[in-house]
Amino acid sequence: MSGIFDISDRLALVTGSSRGLGRSLALALADAGARVIVHGRDAAAVEDTRAQVEQRSGRPAHALTFDVTSPDEVMEFLGAAVGKYGVPDILVNNAGIQRRAPIQDFSVDDWDGIVAANLSSAFYVSRALLPHMVGRESGKIINIASVQSLLARQTIAPYSATKGGRGPAHQGNGRRCRPFQHPGQCALAGLFRHGHEPCTR
Repeated sequence: MSGIFDISDRLALVTGSSRGLGRSLALALADAGARVIVHGRDAAAVEDTRAQVEQRSGRPAHALTFDVTSPDEVMEFLGAAVGKYGVPDILVNNAGIQRRAPIQDFSVDDWDGIVAANLSSAFYVSRALLPHMVGRESGKIINIASVQSLLARQTIAPYSATKGGRGPAHQGNGRRCRPFQHPGQCALAGLFRHGHEPCTR
């Protein structure tokens, strides 16, 4: 990987990285040389992934356990993390959930939950870290969206809408940070297999 994609000693935070795509991203960033902060809400799963990253990379990895749908928790935990580990060079907004049902059967609680997890969370985390990146005049934010934001199906319209919202949010961040050479990306995740878990999006 060295020489092709080398981010040695860069600090990377991947939200929702205790399992699934997030865990794969955390491991890949570690393979490329990054120091990784693993995040999730399940402390045991977070610690398991942190240990995997550390064992695989041979470098210390860190763990954060907080709810990305809570703006107060995001500010509290990320403020403490910046003080302890430093400002992340790379933020990957990966955390999200899926709820399947036709719109007429979709409850308000499910709607509020999927908006909070898939859209608001990326806003809360970016808002907490972006001032530090701008102040340092360096950093990268990657928003994980989905191909389903372009190929919506009738049972996942809310999921498609919330994942689709990450694109314009990313574009706005990019324009704000352009004077500081702050590159960012919005990646559309598709069907993939991770470990022994079933294929997912």
